[in-house]
Amino acid sequence: MPLKSQTKEVIEEYSKLGLEKILKGEVGILLLSGGQGSRLGFDHPKGMFNIGMPSNKSLFQYFVDRIIGLKKLANNYAKAEEKEETSKIFLYIMTSQDNGKE
Repeated sequence: MPLKSQTKEVIEEYSKLGLEKILKGEVGILLLSGGQGSRLGFDHPKGMFNIGMPSNKSLFQYFVDRIIGLKKLANNYAKAEEKEETSKIFLYIMTSQDNGKE
Protein backbone atom coordinates (compact mmCIF):
# COMPACT_ATOMS: atom_id res chain seq x y z
CA MET A 1 0.00 0.00 0.00
CA PRO A 2 1.51 3.39 -0.98
CA LEU A 3 2.72 5.56 1.87
CA LYS A 4 0.58 8.49 0.72
CA SER A 5 -2.56 6.44 1.38
CA GLN A 6 -1.56 5.75 5.00
CA THR A 7 -2.92 7.64 8.00
CA LYS A 8 -0.96 10.53 9.50
CA GLU A 9 -0.22 8.36 12.55
CA VAL A 10 1.26 5.54 10.44
CA ILE A 11 3.41 7.98 8.46
CA GLU A 12 4.68 9.56 11.71
CA GLU A 13 5.46 6.10 13.10
CA TYR A 14 7.48 5.17 9.99
CA SER A 15 9.28 8.52 10.08
CA LYS A 16 10.20 8.06 13.74
CA LEU A 17 11.43 4.52 13.05
CA GLY A 18 13.60 5.78 10.19
CA LEU A 19 15.10 8.57 12.27
CA GLU A 20 15.84 6.12 15.10
CA LYS A 21 17.65 3.83 12.63
CA ILE A 22 19.73 6.76 11.34
CA LEU A 23 20.68 7.70 14.91
CA LYS A 24 21.78 4.12 15.61
CA GLY A 25 23.94 4.01 12.46
CA GLU A 26 21.75 1.32 10.91
CA VAL A 27 21.15 3.05 7.58
CA GLY A 28 23.29 2.69 4.50
CA ILE A 29 22.82 3.99 0.99
CA LEU A 30 24.24 2.29 -2.07
CA LEU A 31 24.62 4.57 -5.07
CA LEU A 32 25.10 2.54 -8.24
CA SER A 33 27.36 4.59 -10.46
CA GLY A 34 28.96 2.30 -12.98
CA GLY A 35 27.84 4.03 -16.15
CA GLN A 36 29.40 6.68 -18.27
CA GLY A 37 27.43 9.67 -19.52
CA SER A 38 28.32 9.05 -23.15
CA ARG A 39 24.69 8.86 -24.34
CA LEU A 40 24.22 12.26 -22.72
CA GLY A 41 27.19 13.61 -24.66
CA PHE A 42 29.14 13.71 -21.40
CA ASP A 43 32.60 12.11 -21.13
CA HIS A 44 32.50 11.48 -17.38
CA PRO A 45 30.50 9.35 -14.93
CA LYS A 46 26.77 10.14 -15.08
CA GLY A 47 26.82 11.13 -11.42
CA MET A 48 28.98 14.13 -12.32
CA PHE A 49 26.45 15.35 -14.90
CA ASN A 50 24.78 18.72 -14.27
CA ILE A 51 21.08 17.86 -14.56
CA GLY A 52 20.04 21.45 -15.21
CA MET A 53 18.84 22.44 -11.76
CA PRO A 54 19.09 26.16 -10.89
CA SER A 55 21.83 25.27 -8.39
CA ASN A 56 23.97 23.71 -11.17
CA LYS A 57 24.58 20.70 -8.93
CA SER A 58 25.59 17.32 -10.24
CA LEU A 59 23.62 14.19 -9.48
CA PHE A 60 26.25 13.23 -6.89
CA GLN A 61 25.93 16.58 -5.12
CA TYR A 62 22.14 16.40 -5.22
CA PHE A 63 22.16 12.96 -3.54
CA VAL A 64 24.74 13.98 -0.94
CA ASP A 65 22.76 17.11 -0.09
CA ARG A 66 19.66 14.96 0.46
CA ILE A 67 21.64 12.66 2.77
CA ILE A 68 22.94 15.65 4.73
CA GLY A 69 19.34 16.84 5.07
CA LEU A 70 18.31 13.45 6.48
CA LYS A 71 21.17 13.60 8.97
CA LYS A 72 20.03 17.06 10.10
CA LEU A 73 16.45 15.81 10.52
CA ALA A 74 17.70 12.93 12.66
CA ASN A 75 19.88 15.22 14.78
CA ASN A 76 16.96 17.61 15.34
CA TYR A 77 14.78 14.65 16.30
CA ALA A 78 17.44 13.49 18.77
CA LYS A 79 17.56 16.94 20.39
CA ALA A 80 13.76 17.10 20.67
CA GLU A 81 13.70 13.64 22.26
CA GLU A 82 16.68 14.51 24.50
CA LYS A 83 18.77 11.71 23.03
CA GLU A 84 22.55 11.72 23.02
CA GLU A 85 23.00 9.99 19.65
CA THR A 86 24.37 11.69 16.56
CA SER A 87 23.16 10.65 13.14
CA LYS A 88 25.18 8.32 10.94
CA ILE A 89 24.37 7.39 7.35
CA PHE A 90 26.83 5.26 5.45
CA LEU A 91 27.21 6.04 1.75
CA TYR A 92 28.72 3.52 -0.63
CA ILE A 93 29.30 4.37 -4.27
CA MET A 94 29.68 1.43 -6.63
CA THR A 95 31.70 2.31 -9.69
CA SER A 96 33.04 0.38 -12.67
CA GLN A 97 36.48 -0.05 -14.13
CA ASP A 98 35.55 2.68 -16.61
CA ASN A 99 34.85 5.39 -14.06
CA GLY A 100 36.16 4.27 -10.66
CA LYS A 101 39.26 6.43 -10.70
CA GLU A 102 37.43 9.59 -11.70
